[in-house]
Amino acid sequence: MQATRFLRKRPFVSFAVATGTGTATIASLTEIRAESYEKAYLLDPGNTVRPPLLPRHYDVDAINEYWSQRPVSTLCRLARILSELGPVGLRYMKDFVVFKPSSTEESISKQQKHSYLLREALTNLGPAFVKGGQQLSIRPDLVPPAVLKELQKLCDAVRPIPDDIAMQLIRKELDQDDLEVLFQDLKLVASASLGQVYKAKLRSNGHYVAIKVQRPDMQRNFSLDLCLLRKVGVVVDVFTSTFTNQPPFHKALYESFSRGSYMELDYENEAANQTKFQHELAIRKCPVVVPDVYKEYSSQRVLTSQWIEGVKLADSPKERIRELIPIGVELFLTQLLDIGAFHADPHPGAYEDLY
Repeated sequence: MQATRFLRKRPFVSFAVATGTGTATIASLTEIRAESYEKAYLLDPGNTVRPPLLPRHYDVDAINEYWSQRPVSTLCRLARILSELGPVGLRYMKDFVVFKPSSTEESISKQQKHSYLLREALTNLGPAFVKGGQQLSIRPDLVPPAVLKELQKLCDAVRPIPDDIAMQLIRKELDQDDLEVLFQDLKLVASASLGQVYKAKLRSNGHYVAIKVQRPDMQRNFSLDLCLLRKVGVVVDVFTSTFTNQPPFHKALYESFSRGSYMELDYENEAANQTKFQHELAIRKCPVVVPDVYKEYSSQRVLTSQWIEGVKLADSPKERIRELIPIGVELFLTQLLDIGAFHADPHPGAYEDLY
């Protein structure tokens, strides 16, 4: 009786509640069905109709089709992004638009504070946003020095996943229950946006190697963020085309970022490129070392390469940096104009004494 009275007194509220409940139910059932179809197909591909799956190579239509059947996950992720970046944006508006800094010192101080908050938000949001922060960290033409310095921490100081999870992934990818049969002295040495690196010694020959293992569920999590970023680009382009004279470019920019970043999820492709660059630079006698790839210990999500001792360029003496500048220019031009393929990574590099 009370429910009936409530419905009669507040018909619009009741309609909104009923509509929202119905929409949420349909969205949940759609996602549950999509997940069950995918699980059934992966368990027995021969007896099940192939549902939409995430592509190995970047495909906008395939990614959009996959996530269109998972509305609950998509909306939850969008809410998480807004909850992390929203407060950062509001604080920026308050400190730099509403209450502008009264001095250069105050401005720099506020920039440092906001850059820390931004880095923390990007780190909390995960690989796609960390990757975006890394791209910004090499753009002094766009980002103030104080912010630039903070974002550069995203290049080599990303929170690692627990060792037991990483070891489980390596065992699964290499189809080896006991990693001690293959490696010894496994030790975490670096953590990046898409994966983390372990140093180990091969049982077979005693050589030291770098084992890069991808973070769990990376393709799924990364593709969802890229899908949302592209939709944001479309919305921003519509806004700028309507209210400003700025030509639309955000969608194309995000697609370019997405295509290059998604390709990094395939370590077999990276291994092939690494071998290609090693061959091409060797025949040109370029004084740059490209590590060997151990294909027998590599897969789509694990890459094992030769370990090379070196020193970060940022930690090198100025004299050594001046010596390396001509080599860097030669390498850049060789890739761009001669080989026809180019590799660049915003992580701090290391050099080996080649002379």
